[in-house]
Amino acid sequence: MRKALSRLEHVCRTECSRPRIKNQLWGKCKIETKGVAVVTEELKQRISAKAHKIKRYNDRILQYQQNRLFEVNITSSLTKNLMTHREVTNRLLVIRQKVLE
Repeated sequence: MRKALSRLEHVCRTECSRPRIKNQLWGKCKIETKGVAVVTEELKQRISAKAHKIKRYNDRILQYQQNRLFEVNITSSLTKNLMTHREVTNRLLVIRQKVLE
């Protein structure tokens, strides 16, 4: 798309010395029915939409990575808390045994 847009702008600015490129653009983009300005704007919008789509994809990947890190941190902190809970439970058992003796 960027290639077609660049070539189209070049053809509009200067007289293209390569008629094959001009014919390809006119056939591919349907310039005769839409007009040069409309086709140029459509190509710019398509490029912008693709860039936005890539940005959304990268943001989503970053969000997944951060969620995974958060889950790992939660899991590790829970295991630490479970260990401390076990220690407390063991201490309570020891205290009960001493009281019962």
